Amino acid sequence: MLSQLNIRPVFDVDADVQGRDLNSAAAAIDRVIAADRPPAASALTVNLGGQIETMRDSYAGLFRGMAFAVILVYLFLVINFQSWLDR
Repeated sequence: MLSQLNIRPVFDVDADVQGRDLNSAAAAIDRVIAADRPPAASALTVNLGGQIETMRDSYAGLFRGMAFAVILVYLFLVINFQSWLDR
């Protein structure tokens, strides 16, 4: 499908991933994009969006939140037991 975004022509490609999980479909699409990526000197860019982008943003936020929670629990234990080492 041809449309425009910020005065530039955009080609939208829809991928049907019925019967597969989203992560394996994203990995397959990433391999296709990497194999056919246009040279950097050309004015073409390839962007992946949609549910894959949302999934990756959600997981990145989840992992950052989990890391922050682990650090907070460790700091709470340090304050509670007044020691940096496990003895």
